[in-house]
Amino acid sequence: MVNVRMARALVLVLGVIACRQVAGIDDPDPWDGGGVDTSGDSDGSTGASCYGTGIVPLCLDAPATGSITLPGGALDTDTSPLCSTTVTSGASGACVVAGHTVALPSGATLVATGTRPLIIVAHDTLTISGTLSVASRVRGARGAGSSSGTCNAAASPAGGGGGAGGSFGGLGGSGGASTPTNAGAIPPAPTTLRGGCAGQGGSGGGAVGAGGGAAFLIAKAAIDVTGSINASGAGAENADSGIRGGSGGGSGGMIGLDAPALKIAGSVFANGGGGSGGSDGSSEGNDGGDPNAGSGGTGGGGSGTAGSGGTGAAGATLTGVAGGAGVSGSSGGGGGGGGAGVVKLYGTRSGAGTISPPPT
Repeated sequence: MVNVRMARALVLVLGVIACRQVAGIDDPDPWDGGGVDTSGDSDGSTGASCYGTGIVPLCLDAPATGSITLPGGALDTDTSPLCSTTVTSGASGACVVAGHTVALPSGATLVATGTRPLIIVAHDTLTISGTLSVASRVRGARGAGSSSGTCNAAASPAGGGGGAGGSFGGLGGSGGASTPTNAGAIPPAPTTLRGGCAGQGGSGGGAVGAGGGAAFLIAKAAIDVTGSINASGAGAENADSGIRGGSGGGSGGMIGLDAPALKIAGSVFANGGGGSGGSDGSSEGNDGGDPNAGSGGTGGGGSGTAGSGGTGAAGATLTGVAGGAGVSGSSGGGGGGGGAGVVKLYGTRSGAGTISPPPT
């Protein structure tokens, strides 16, 4: 009798299991570890709250939520409440702004400054229709994270010689002199998010051009750029009167875009700043210019017989232009133009927008 009851119970259990399998209801395997899924999302990151497939992977304490519309105006990466996202791994020392969707609307200009690079994360889509700037400016603020990397110094210019441009993604232009001052060597290819490199001071010249800042954008679905992203270096300030050399322009900084779909119809650029002009004994040289999407910063004109500054790098030309030489003993040389920055893309690109320098 007992055996009959046990047999009936076994048949009942097997029948329930079969029904659950037919219905697609399976009990969890007690040996699969359970808990957190570490198999990774389709974008290559691990877990729903982790982002990025390139050199800037990071994880948040929870998946990014909410729709963020970035305001125009200034954002200080050291103090802004937008940088309060809790990061559990990666992105050390950066300001991280995160939302389910993030947008910078058309007509808005967001200028990010501060010592920390800027990272923007979207769990879905990230749209830049306005202007996002981490660029440095002549006689203005440095872009966010401008001084966050190690740079190679150039040799000091001789009396009246111009300073070399900053080197990062490309060499800075040599400083103008009878014996030109060569730029410092290009640093190793970046493996983390960092800013560009400043130019070199001329002999008795004005302030150097700062390197461009650093911005990295990450989205799990798509990044759409119809506006502009600018991480260019600054032009150098002019040399004072006297026989003085102009200073070097700053190199471009760094921009990264990381998403499965990269739609770029606007402009993404990290160009070099212009070197400043040298001066003679009677008047001052001129400031180097700040870059735009299509060109590096123009070199400042020299006073009298002094050398003009070199133009910064842009497009496929990664090296800044050398500063012009002055007349030995009577006028200074111009500063070299800043070298190119670095643009890194992770994902499938579409669109006919401008990217300068070419992405790596």
